[in-house]
Amino acid sequence: MTAPHIERMKEELAQLADRTNKLSKFIAANPIFKQLPADERDLMRDQQRAMMEYHDALETRIDLAERSQ
Repeated sequence: MTAPHIERMKEELAQLADRTNKLSKFIAANPIFKQLPADERDLMRDQQRAMMEYHDALETRIDLAERSQ
């Protein structure tokens, strides 16, 4: 049985992955993105990178927590 705190992290990871995927698709394929001001596009790319870093950190935390169980 997985500990409750690990389950919460896994749920958070799944939600984050979904949001990151949606943002990435918007940046890559939505024509509206290209119409946004350059500073807003830059901020969205910054947000995307931060979300990916957060995803990696959370994934590592889950791995460590599961190994220590």
